[in-house]
Amino acid sequence: MKFHATLKKENNDKKLVLNAAEKNGNFIVTLPAETVKEGYERAVLFDGDFTATEKDEGYFIIPDLGWSRLVNFKESGKSGQYLSDRLVLRMFCFIKNDRGFVGTVTGMRDEYLLFGECRDGSYRYHLEFPLEGRAPYEDIQVVLHPLEKDEADYNGAARWYRNYCLQNEYYYSLNQKAAEREAVKYACESVYVRIRMAWKPAPSPVPHQTPENEPPMHVACSFKMVEELIDEMKAAGIDKAELCLVGWNYRGHDGRWPQMFPVEPELGGEEGLISCIKKAKATGYTINLHTNFTDAYEIADCFSFDDIIVKKDGSYSTLPADWSGGRPYRVALPYREKAYINDLKKLQKFGLNGLHYCDVITIVPTLRSYSKTRPMTPKDYREAADHAFHAMQKYVGGSSSEGVADFGVKYLDYGFYAQFEPLRKQEEADWMDDSIPLVPLVLHGTVLYNASARDSVNYCLKTEKERQLSLLYGARPTAYCFVDFLTSEAVWGKEDLVWKPGEKPKKAVAVIKALYEDYKLTRDLSTVFMQKHEFLPDGSQRITYEDGSTVRVNFETGETEIHRA
Repeated sequence: MKFHATLKKENNDKKLVLNAAEKNGNFIVTLPAETVKEGYERAVLFDGDFTATEKDEGYFIIPDLGWSRLVNFKESGKSGQYLSDRLVLRMFCFIKNDRGFVGTVTGMRDEYLLFGECRDGSYRYHLEFPLEGRAPYEDIQVVLHPLEKDEADYNGAARWYRNYCLQNEYYYSLNQKAAEREAVKYACESVYVRIRMAWKPAPSPVPHQTPENEPPMHVACSFKMVEELIDEMKAAGIDKAELCLVGWNYRGHDGRWPQMFPVEPELGGEEGLISCIKKAKATGYTINLHTNFTDAYEIADCFSFDDIIVKKDGSYSTLPADWSGGRPYRVALPYREKAYINDLKKLQKFGLNGLHYCDVITIVPTLRSYSKTRPMTPKDYREAADHAFHAMQKYVGGSSSEGVADFGVKYLDYGFYAQFEPLRKQEEADWMDDSIPLVPLVLHGTVLYNASARDSVNYCLKTEKERQLSLLYGARPTAYCFVDFLTSEAVWGKEDLVWKPGEKPKKAVAVIKALYEDYKLTRDLSTVFMQKHEFLPDGSQRITYEDGSTVRVNFETGETEIHRA
């Protein structure tokens, strides 16, 4: 089988025909590195191979970090274009007239963009590799799997991709992880409770902070208050819970990363933290701490520009918004491995037993640094993420991060959310069609996750739709105490679990209890792979698991049905 590629250079494109090799029912498409000399701006793979018109039946898939969508060919009158590296799954899929392909990049895996376009009744879909004048450091290679008959839909694509990743050890199953580590086994059965303890104003009014101009810190919840919450949870009959303490570190949440220590004195200091950990463990709960290895603030006692990613123009890379510590610089993760392992060894002495939380890593794409003295490729970044999560598992029991971008799933146990905002309509995506639970179809049974950042945190305080989303996604519910801390948009919602010193956290415990009771309905399915998602004629959606169990929800009527095999 032949496929096409184009090497793009100003006024001098080079078109290539690639002969695919067949292996184990797949097609291996290779663009050799030696063919791609320096000087090309980008390589387009499958240029003109995946096209359709509005007369065709089918769609292509957009597995974006914010949502996963289908773009149906029969939708006339719509126009739009997508070019992104915000891929939560490293897969692509094109279905046309009951046949199609699902594929994944295996060479230059961290270097590509996914392109999709709808224009005047015509559709295009391909991969782009930004070269920026560089020759690739390895062959560009893609594995394509043909889809036919009953397999020719996004369910068949999801099953193939999951199995391929498991067979090639891009993923490990939760069953395997749980057999090796008690923290994972416990997490599969427990409700997740995050507690934000302290923070400075966010967004910060002082972008470049020093100890002299640092804004004051707000204390919301001391270690003693967490202990009181633990007592109330146990009294309410919540027998399994994992606690994550956010803002335990010096100067609170996002206060001085990558500096963690000393443990914030205003919360009770190291003595208070150790007492809190002992209380959680004595009650039968697991507990972990929120950290961050990839953001850095100038006020940190260990800040160095040598650790910061350098952009193409030579400037230092920063996040788009100022957080509690001021202007966050992006850390080149490989550069700080020795430092964060030393931090993990310090945390190990506290006796933590949960899935250690490291923010951000799996909610952003793999990154490049253009530093002339310490360059970093996206592949270097991905391998460093593997090392970081593996180190968390080694020293503090388990690993978790903000999202589930699957470049990091191999050694990731839990993701704070599967996708960023799957229920909220995206104005820029009006030309796209059905929102599908592609991430759960692929990842369920390999990693635990909450359903959505915006929708499903504290969903018992929201509408029935948010609860249904969590059930449909097969999610592990998340309670978040003191979630509303921003002085601008409430990203994770304003539905909050708060109490004051001296008060009993009755409302918080009631919500945690309700989330836990919900999770009991499906938690034994947390390690079972999903088989199929369907849009049913009555407007409802149904997930079928490999063991035959089903979950059906109707977002319009509020109807929910769980059937056990």
